[in-house]
Amino acid sequence: MFLAVVIDLFSRRVVDWSMREDLHRSLVIDALEMGWFQRRPGKGELIFHSDRGSQYASQDYREVLDRYGIRTSMSRRGNCWDNAVTETLFGSLKVERLHGERFLTLRQAKDAVLAWLLWYNQQRMHSTLNYVSPAQYEQQWSQTQLAGGTEGLAESMEETMKPFLPPFPQTMEIACGDSHTSATTTTTGL
Repeated sequence: MFLAVVIDLFSRRVVDWSMREDLHRSLVIDALEMGWFQRRPGKGELIFHSDRGSQYASQDYREVLDRYGIRTSMSRRGNCWDNAVTETLFGSLKVERLHGERFLTLRQAKDAVLAWLLWYNQQRMHSTLNYVSPAQYEQQWSQTQLAGGTEGLAESMEETMKPFLPPFPQTMEIACGDSHTSATTTTTGL
């Protein structure tokens, strides 16, 4: 099973995702479109980072980017650090949820991944976010905005959070990776 995710780099929130049995370009297009609909950034406001996979160079994918006015950024050839946020997410998913698992059906594998992604957004703490979850970080940011702007947030966060990042979403990162989930199907005869 293959998983594509859209991550908001401001809050590390997995904005949306797509799963398929194959690595078809529609996998990343679906994730991109669903992520865009979740955040609805203005034309030209979003920088979308991806790795150099062929699905990201497809004409269909480029047309979607153009339609929504999304600026693109691609990793340098052979440099996995350019996509570190997404690679870290995939590594955490594999270690924290999928390691050693064998699912009987594809549905079970998808359900396990979806449950982990929801947990990741709502509860998993991040050192980058001063040890709060992506949802909590966005909630704190929103409350600060209502209370008078970004100055209050910068003052309330630890020194590691300075300088204050601009209002989300400014940059999202998408990557596609083999989640290494396996489903074994069994057939029974009558």
